Amino acid sequence: MDLTKLQAPLERQLSLLGYELVHLETAREAGDDILRLFVDHLDSETSGRGVTLDDCVAVNVGLLAWM
Repeated sequence: MDLTKLQAPLERQLSLLGYELVHLETAREAGDDILRLFVDHLDSETSGRGVTLDDCVAVNVGLLAWM
C-alpha cells in the first residue's frame, strides 16, 4: 500500500471533519492489513483538547462515508 498516495486525500477529508493527520502507518494483524491513522484536533494547540473515543468514531464514520 502506497501511503504517499493516501496521505494528501486523507488530510483533506480529515480537515473537513475538524481533524489533522499526525501519522499514517500500516500494520499486519491476524493476517489482515491494517491502516492506522493518528489524528488530532485542528485546534489542539489552542484548545488543549485531547482525542476521545467519540472523536475516533467520528473520524471512522466520516472516512467510511467518504470512501
